[in-house]
Amino acid sequence: MKTSYWILLGLLSTLIILFAAPNASAQWVQANPSGGTITALAVSGSNLFEGGDGTYRSTNNGRSCIDINSGLTAYVAAFTVDGANLFAGTGGGGVFRSTNNGSSWSPESNGLTNMNISAFAVNGANLFAGSRGAGVFRSTNNGANWTPASNGLGNDSIDALLASGTNLFAGTYSGIFLSTDSGANWKAVNNGFTGTFVVCFATIGTNLFAGTTTGIYLSTNNGANWTRPDTGLTSFEVWSFAILGTNIFAGTQGGIFRSFNNGANWIPVNTGLTDNQVDALAVSDTNSSSPKLFAGTNSGGGVYLSTDLGEDWTVANTGPPTANNDVNTLAVIGNYLFAGTDFYGLGTDYFDIYRSTDDGTSWTNASSGLMGDYQYIDAIVASDPIVSAPMLFVGTYNNGVFRSNDNGTNWTSASIGLTNNYVIALVVSGSNLFAGTWGGVFLSTDNGTSWSAANNGLTSSTIVSTFALSGANTSSPMLFAGTEAVSGEIFRSSDNGTSWEPANTGVANGNINAFISIGTNLFVGTDSGVFVTTNNGTSWSAASNGLPKAAILDLAVNGTNLFAAGIDGVFLSTNNGTSWTSVSTGLPNDPTFNSQFAGRLAVKGSNLFAGTASGVWRRPLSEMLGSNAVALAPSLEQSISAYPNPCFGKATISFSSAESGATEVTIVNLLGAEVARIYDGELNAGSHTFTWNASGAAHGTYFCIVRSGDRITRTSIVVE
Repeated sequence: MKTSYWILLGLLSTLIILFAAPNASAQWVQANPSGGTITALAVSGSNLFEGGDGTYRSTNNGRSCIDINSGLTAYVAAFTVDGANLFAGTGGGGVFRSTNNGSSWSPESNGLTNMNISAFAVNGANLFAGSRGAGVFRSTNNGANWTPASNGLGNDSIDALLASGTNLFAGTYSGIFLSTDSGANWKAVNNGFTGTFVVCFATIGTNLFAGTTTGIYLSTNNGANWTRPDTGLTSFEVWSFAILGTNIFAGTQGGIFRSFNNGANWIPVNTGLTDNQVDALAVSDTNSSSPKLFAGTNSGGGVYLSTDLGEDWTVANTGPPTANNDVNTLAVIGNYLFAGTDFYGLGTDYFDIYRSTDDGTSWTNASSGLMGDYQYIDAIVASDPIVSAPMLFVGTYNNGVFRSNDNGTNWTSASIGLTNNYVIALVVSGSNLFAGTWGGVFLSTDNGTSWSAANNGLTSSTIVSTFALSGANTSSPMLFAGTEAVSGEIFRSSDNGTSWEPANTGVANGNINAFISIGTNLFVGTDSGVFVTTNNGTSWSAASNGLPKAAILDLAVNGTNLFAAGIDGVFLSTNNGTSWTSVSTGLPNDPTFNSQFAGRLAVKGSNLFAGTASGVWRRPLSEMLGSNAVALAPSLEQSISAYPNPCFGKATISFSSAESGATEVTIVNLLGAEVARIYDGELNAGSHTFTWNASGAAHGTYFCIVRSGDRITRTSIVVE
């Protein structure tokens, strides 16, 4: 799809907080419920509440979350729980209260003169709220009314509040203040305190800790005197505290530290923590044998979980970031759904790949080994299993191509020979891997180990943004390349990229964004709508009746049903593009375009997925197509089995054919070389069993590949 749209969207989104709470009657549902920047955490019973880029609730220790934004109008900076009431302090929206664990919120800001609420404290019937610039406010009726409680404190910014017995402490930009009369009067308690910007408090017994932007301070006499107990601390911007038994944890700009001796010594506890800016800490199950510690991070890592007092951390949130995060590419490879993303934060840019095996219900980060600054994940493809061991390739916008041999768990650079590292399109044709870049087309015949230019016939300095392969399983496939420019062009090659010729007749000017085929019809999505060719690109005709006059950025197919995504949402054609209808109900409105922007599409199983600037969204095909929805073939690894495996002489291979037709059953080695042809002929629909005599095969890993028409299935077999 067009990278320029994502650049514009990302730059604008640094100034916009996007909330993606679907309407209750929405037909699209969000498939990535958590992640991103988390600046507030709270625990109440089995509920974990997360605030930051969005607002979420998890009932399974962060493994999956749901949005709880209904009624909220600003990002959440602080939580507190008081009985059945959950309060949220927001940046610009004041205080909100929920009585149903965040399912809905109501504003509770009557009397507040400043709507930037950054801290809470509860003391008996008193609820205190600290503001950025107007001091402290107090409510005695669950937030229904607020009165100022800042005498002696002034209109300082309050970043931390703590109630301890009859004492109420406030952390400000000017030091620490104490009130012993429920906020009626305050006095400074800064003897020995030399820090500034008090961000957080914590207590263990009579020990009071203050976290600041210059380190940790300790008072053993209610703030009368302060000392610096930070031996071992190597990061002094302290943003959060948590207490578990006699252990105190400090979340800092440089990770998490733990002290078991009242702060006298600190040790880092960051194993597994890949985002070290920790803004929030929370604990749960403190009375059980396995208490849990949560860390909310600020650079897009979301929430992390530790069950061993911080010794090890795992990602708790199971979805890619949502707000400020663009899903640049979606790909279905085997049983995996991949989402390539980028994030624009204020002064922060990063990218990630996420992987889901349950249709987007949960996700894992699959970015290990990806390196480089300021890049996007723009393309994800898999090698041809007939000619290669299984590999994945990603194209990045700035750092070339990366390759994975383990379904995205680990990545290595594969860019030698690329003279332009802005890779925004990839396609596989047998043993050939093509990369579309800002400098034309490059070809690799060795799975990305080396590259050479393949631009003969292309316009000089062509930006190649998308590919299509027509007749992939024939002896003469046609390769198409779409380009970006005011007068974007289509080129085609019948000799694996050795030479190219224009194939634009009938296509209006504008960027060429996506291709898709239905039978002999090849469709292209452009800035001027959809066009179709029935003669391999010799001529094109418009196929946009019913589409808005806006760019179409991606296309997807289910059977003979065609989907288009663009600036104005998702559309469906059931008649080869003759007419279109909108199927966007429930997609979030994108304030950048003031529309239901969708930039990427993918069909997996019984669902259509849409990549947006607010993450991944999912809709059942049956809602849009009814009985015309086509159940897709099982994944590569699911529909074929080999037994025994490992095998010691013979292996029994079993699989099912959905329909009758010509079928090949072959065995290939890790280099893709065929070592045995088990069957080559016609098979009826149904279950089939074959035997491979592996007695003459060398020890190692092989792949059994079943090819029937356009459908390919594969499983690995180990010979011992």
